[in-house]
Amino acid sequence: MKRETLFHRCEALARGLLLAVGVAGWTAVPRAAAAALSDAAGEPAERLSTWPWRYEVQLPKPGVPGRAAIVLPVSVFDQARRDLGDLRLYDGRQREVPYALRVRSARNESRQLAAEQFNRQTNADRSVEVSLDLGGSPAEHQEVEVQTAGSDFRRRVVLEGSDNRRDWGVLVGEGWVVSFRVDGRDIDIRRLHYPAGRFRYLRVRVYPDLGKPDDAPKIVSVGVYHTVREPGEYVTRPAVLQPREAVPAPGGPGSAWILDLGGRQVPCEKLMLEIDGGEFVRPYQVEELPEGEGPRQVVAGGELRRVAGEAPKPIEVPLRREVQSRRLRLVVTDHHNPPLAIRDARYTAAARQVVFERGKDLVEPLRLYVGSPAAGPPHYDFAATLPAVLEPPPATAGLGAPEPNPIFEPEPKPWTERWPWLVYVVLGVAGVSLLAMLGGLARSAIRRHDAATAAA
Repeated sequence: MKRETLFHRCEALARGLLLAVGVAGWTAVPRAAAAALSDAAGEPAERLSTWPWRYEVQLPKPGVPGRAAIVLPVSVFDQARRDLGDLRLYDGRQREVPYALRVRSARNESRQLAAEQFNRQTNADRSVEVSLDLGGSPAEHQEVEVQTAGSDFRRRVVLEGSDNRRDWGVLVGEGWVVSFRVDGRDIDIRRLHYPAGRFRYLRVRVYPDLGKPDDAPKIVSVGVYHTVREPGEYVTRPAVLQPREAVPAPGGPGSAWILDLGGRQVPCEKLMLEIDGGEFVRPYQVEELPEGEGPRQVVAGGELRRVAGEAPKPIEVPLRREVQSRRLRLVVTDHHNPPLAIRDARYTAAARQVVFERGKDLVEPLRLYVGSPAAGPPHYDFAATLPAVLEPPPATAGLGAPEPNPIFEPEPKPWTERWPWLVYVVLGVAGVSLLAMLGGLARSAIRRHDAATAAA
């Protein structure tokens, strides 16, 4: 057989193998690519068949428009992604319903009050002042922000309050506005705090920096603020307390309990422990247990304490930060004392709330779909424009039990997983072809050598 013929046959065989692999790969085109093609044809980019779970939303007062909110249960945390970006709402006509996902943690919100400035003036000592009128019935306020022109200064500020513009009382006598740059960092102090009050009138006086003989301050603006405490919304759920285990604890013999929160990534920021018995003082720490391999992280520590004569009540164990986990481990150092009799455990975290608008054209049933690995963040305009404080509060909606999505189509496995033997076949045939090619080349080289030797 000529070398060229052998080479062309091996080349044809290799092309055939590549074609077979290409056909096998084409049969496993990812659903994401198919969805992109469908979108180009004018169909929806996201298909409900990619979501394995759904919940029917139990609407309050069906047919009544307005905002509604769902507090997510543990099962959603177990089925959804960690960021909860794979949640979708669809109504009975398969139309997507925009929503906002809110974490209902308690917080303080500072809001600026409307104020009219008057009596702006410069005094003989080069201080400048301005007065503000907050209106007839101002809200309670406790903070001002004073913007002054220039940089690299430390200027004294005096703040006074009045109800009638005649009798003034000092609210801040030794306040300071500061602007410096030190080691590449900006130090900027503009806000002054004072006891909360409802004075209609405020007067701000800014003095020049005593370290700068020519300093001439200028008040650019003054803002008046009141702080609103948002209590948030918290959910307390039971934890499964596994049996005690005797362990070496930090400082001596101890006990450990595993607390199962009921889902893969359930938020938790505080534990409540029911402990029987009398007084005790025991060091403890709480560890977050990883799902797979990895180190335990200590997320709380301190002392569990009950003094003599104190009535038994749940003991609160705050965590240093909110965790999202399935299991926590409580480790208590007993020393030479009997183990604590912990009979119950609960955990608390800020509620995760899905807020949506019930428009007049919303058709029931409304369903929440959960768990699509290919879903991207929704980025709804509704969420971006929703006010931080909702007035009136949204009506409470519920969720039914989770049910499998009847049209769910699992992502097809790659061809290497569906037909693993094909990989070995391809490699084997390619190896045999390569050996055949090398053998042919070797025989051709021998023949040429023999012919050259005979001619000599």
